[in-house]
Amino acid sequence: MTNEPGVSQSSGFKMSRRSFIKGSSAVVGAAIAGGVLLDTGRGGLVETKTAKAAGTEKWVKSYCGSCIWANCGTEVKVVDGVAVELRGNKDHPNNQGTLCPRGSAQLMSTYNPYRVKTPLKRTNPEKGLDVDPKWVEISWDEAISTIAQRLKSVMASDPRKFMWTYGFSTGLHECALAPAHVMTIGSPNNFASAGPLCDVHYAPATFNASYVDRIDMNYCNYIVTFGRNLGGAAMFASGPGRALANALERGLKIVSVDPHCNAEASKGEWVPIRPATDLAMGFAMLNVILHELNEYDVHAMKFRSDGPYLIGGDGDYLRGAGGKPQIWDAKDGQAKDYDDPTLTDPALEGDFLVNGVKASSGFMVLKEHVKQYTPEWAEPITDVPAATIRRITKELVDHACIGQTIIIDGHEMPYRPACVAVGRGAANEFQGQAFYYIADVINLVIGAIGVPGSVVSNLPFVLDVKDGLLNFRWVNCDTTFSIPARDYSGGNFYPRTTFAIPGHTIAAILDPKKHYLDYELEVMFTHGTNQFIAEPNREDAVAAWKKFKFIFSLAYVLDENTMLSDIVLPEHSLYERQQIRQANETMTVGDNIRMNGWNYRENILEKPLYDSIQYEELWTEIFAKMGPEMLGKWNAICNMLTGINLDVTQKHTYSEIVDARLKEVINKDPNKGIDFMREKGFLDIRLPLSECYDYYYLGINSKTRLHMFDMDLMRDGKTLFKNLAAHGIKEIPGWEGKMDEVERAYEPLPTWYDNRMSKENQEFDLYAVNWKISCRNLGAGGQDDNPYLREVVEKWDIDDVRIQMNEKMAAEKGLKTGDKVEVESITGGKATGIIKTTNLVRYDCLGFAGQGGRISPFVFPGSRKGSNYNQLLSNRMGDILPESGSIPNSVRVKIKKAN
Repeated sequence: MTNEPGVSQSSGFKMSRRSFIKGSSAVVGAAIAGGVLLDTGRGGLVETKTAKAAGTEKWVKSYCGSCIWANCGTEVKVVDGVAVELRGNKDHPNNQGTLCPRGSAQLMSTYNPYRVKTPLKRTNPEKGLDVDPKWVEISWDEAISTIAQRLKSVMASDPRKFMWTYGFSTGLHECALAPAHVMTIGSPNNFASAGPLCDVHYAPATFNASYVDRIDMNYCNYIVTFGRNLGGAAMFASGPGRALANALERGLKIVSVDPHCNAEASKGEWVPIRPATDLAMGFAMLNVILHELNEYDVHAMKFRSDGPYLIGGDGDYLRGAGGKPQIWDAKDGQAKDYDDPTLTDPALEGDFLVNGVKASSGFMVLKEHVKQYTPEWAEPITDVPAATIRRITKELVDHACIGQTIIIDGHEMPYRPACVAVGRGAANEFQGQAFYYIADVINLVIGAIGVPGSVVSNLPFVLDVKDGLLNFRWVNCDTTFSIPARDYSGGNFYPRTTFAIPGHTIAAILDPKKHYLDYELEVMFTHGTNQFIAEPNREDAVAAWKKFKFIFSLAYVLDENTMLSDIVLPEHSLYERQQIRQANETMTVGDNIRMNGWNYRENILEKPLYDSIQYEELWTEIFAKMGPEMLGKWNAICNMLTGINLDVTQKHTYSEIVDARLKEVINKDPNKGIDFMREKGFLDIRLPLSECYDYYYLGINSKTRLHMFDMDLMRDGKTLFKNLAAHGIKEIPGWEGKMDEVERAYEPLPTWYDNRMSKENQEFDLYAVNWKISCRNLGAGGQDDNPYLREVVEKWDIDDVRIQMNEKMAAEKGLKTGDKVEVESITGGKATGIIKTTNLVRYDCLGFAGQGGRISPFVFPGSRKGSNYNQLLSNRMGDILPESGSIPNSVRVKIKKAN
């Protein structure tokens, strides 16, 4: 590699101060010429200064904010109050000095000329995504006073009429305080716009009470991925990228099962499966393991699963006189409570008669269930040859080293250096969450759950045990039922979902009575989200937002959300904020598996570049304006959520909250507050390696088991339908004529069924698929508005912003690279784009990399390039996954050349 002027070879982006100011001025000039930069009277991007012989220079410790989980430490060089260089912090345990493209480009987060620079008020009462709001600048006092008065009015009427809409970018703030304002106001209404399209949490939470499944690259030698990225294209780049690279050097083999040939496939094997058929392949793999190879982890089945639990004729566990699930003891020839101390030899296979009731072991039920799903059955559904399914399954089992152990920190654990790993690309499909669950069953059958080399949790999320099994628990999950409905989330009808369901919320706003609501929403606060880009069915959202009497937004740029807002408040950029953020790796782990520390940052400049504010500070100002009672309530809730003890009668800066939390909760030392964290930029906490594996908690130190049967899912379904019947409700709103789909979603062990993706369709003869790209994963951290990143995507990323189409299919359709096309989905969605022919997608697929097609006239023009893939999908009820609320992210489509 040659050393080019102005480029740091080790740490990412770097330029001289003179070059930066010159380049920034050019961008500003172009923006003003285009009429899309709001001039606040502050002059140019940076003040013109007379050159000095020697400037003041300092390096400021910070951390990156271009991922949803801000793990990487950074250092920013500031000269005369201008940030001129950004590099990774070489002492940070996660990134160790490296930065991905997203992190390296984050200087533009601060020096983005399209930022909102001062509070704005709409003067045009008409609203729409194509309607000029006719903004005027207002003072902060007018903005805060207006908002405070609106909130007072809505609280006097009914606090439930306030709603908070948020997204992934809200997670870049202080997570503990994120919901504090809605709690202070007393409203139950909030929803995240992006979660349903990236639901990699439901199945891990259900199966092993984990926030997300991590892959232990320290020991893994063989991995089968379904719709999952492992390295740089994952949500978190530096740590996972290094972990994957080290594992590949060690000899890791990757089998990527995906309609798109991703970066991981280029390092191993690509299996181009038909979209939305992953469950069929998963069943076939289980069939091979249990009926052909007959190789499985007997100890894991007997003592770490509900495999020996007896299942009665009602499909639920057979229970003894004390109400506990029964296990047949093969040694004594009788049924016993699962926790009976005399139980020594649980029977895995067999049918038994217990007190006149016929029952079978769970393992036998599983084995019989998958008997029908042979590789030959799966081949025409998945388009994966039966021989390939058999070979991959055998390789997986052979590499699992069943029966072998390893000593870590003096603890003996199973050693299983092979696993199946599922990502968004497979989880967000028809029966996708069911497949994710079955994939974890495959891992459990070979003993590859929570042990070295396998799928491990990011430590128990909410550790709860029921019937001897790790129980599904989620902080947002509420299975209570009420009519009228308690809120707009949809929780009444989706008791297992881990988030409020945007499609249901939008439909409920448009027709509250149909959704059994006795009040209408009036005021909305939006932050860190983009309902009109991140969600399908944009026209529904526009109609719903128009019903609000008042909307205010905290915004980085004048995005699509702001087009329908009444007041827009300017937000600090990533490097102008003072924050602490927990740092632990949650996706692909290697040497960073032990990391469990905290990151710290503060404004890298002497003062914010514009008249902006931080999220946490905003609400202090609002509640202080509303009066002492509201300020006291806000302070009390902040104390409760953070564990600190500040005076509730006083107005506190966020800096005071951070300092108190560091001293009272995190460091537990009155001398270790902000000054202590500022020096290094992070608090380095390492867990003992043994404690990074679930087995430490669920195997060595307890007898807690994992379940292959989601009996709670079945019970929740029965309760749901009982509640519906009790209130005379025959169909869930939006599921008219489709209640059979809802019912079968609540099976404790899923079955395969044909759907609109697997059935032939001559009109919609193609599939549209979508995946993340390294320079734009979730749009967090201003990725869409960053010209550096857009240039990388357009010029150097193999995926770029065009619609990828298989060369053979393109020739058959009379299309070629560079043609503009229109794509229409079976759900009625439409998108336009430019074709790029390639052999890196299946013959029958159109590939959409990342997300593009912004429509606000006030954002960086480059972000409007590309296609808005999400508009091809549907978040309407009847189109989503009824048990989880997830949105299927591939869809049948047809294509034609645009006029």
